[in-house]
Amino acid sequence: MAKVSVILTSYNHAKFLRESIDSVLKQTYPDFELIIADDASTDNSWEIIKSYSDPRITSYRNVTNQRGFKSEAFPQATLGEYIAIHHSDDVWEADKLEKQVAYLDENPEVAAVFTHAAIIDEDGNPFRNEDHPYYRVFDQPNRSRYEWLRYFFYHGNGLCHPSILIRKEYIDVYESFHGIIQLPDFESWIRLCLRSEIYVIPEKLVRFRVRDNEGNTSGNRQDTRIRIQFELLQLLNFYRSISTVELLVRIFPEAVKYINDQHPDVLFALGMLAVEKGSNQV
Repeated sequence: MAKVSVILTSYNHAKFLRESIDSVLKQTYPDFELIIADDASTDNSWEIIKSYSDPRITSYRNVTNQRGFKSEAFPQATLGEYIAIHHSDDVWEADKLEKQVAYLDENPEVAAVFTHAAIIDEDGNPFRNEDHPYYRVFDQPNRSRYEWLRYFFYHGNGLCHPSILIRKEYIDVYESFHGIIQLPDFESWIRLCLRSEIYVIPEKLVRFRVRDNEGNTSGNRQDTRIRIQFELLQLLNFYRSISTVELLVRIFPEAVKYINDQHPDVLFALGMLAVEKGSNQV
């Protein structure tokens, strides 16, 4: 069994798919398998996938579109020690896995390692729109898991999904997205940081593609903006699993002003923080 299982999710990206697959096969780290999961593409993605005869590749195709990665399709027993998620329109640098595997090997207390990302356009050129939400969103400093949870609460996602390498024992953070379609990776990061530390390698080891006409799943369109706002409210429910005042204050030091003899409970303080957050966004 390979030490690293790379799961590449594919859907209607025939234009970019071969470059995406090849960027995995050209990794300098050798001990990996590539599992390609095609989500019932209607273009010729499946034909491109089946044209590969590399023994490191295993491919699956959904009968109907399931809208994304579901870990239950890949039993843990069949996966390697570390799992990487890749997307069919993005590209990895050749030394991505080598650097990430080395970090996880040396830091057993860390559940997952991410990287920075270079943003590219439809044609693979450097993305030049400095006003676009994706332009700098992944240029994040490292934070403790408590600091990340606070960041997520107030600012939203800042981690690049196709950059992740995660330990197999934490893959269950993907198991259920609770109806989340626009922000499933964001849900996973909240669940992950509620359990363990993560690390971001401050190198751009992924090229993240921003599609023309906001063609990404999370593109800046009216339909996605509406759904994202709805899903963000749902994601706040994960903070309800914070069960102690001590943990709450580690994540939100400002919550101490809502903890007193009259209101000693965590949920009251969380509610007040949410109200405060909403007021500041009006």
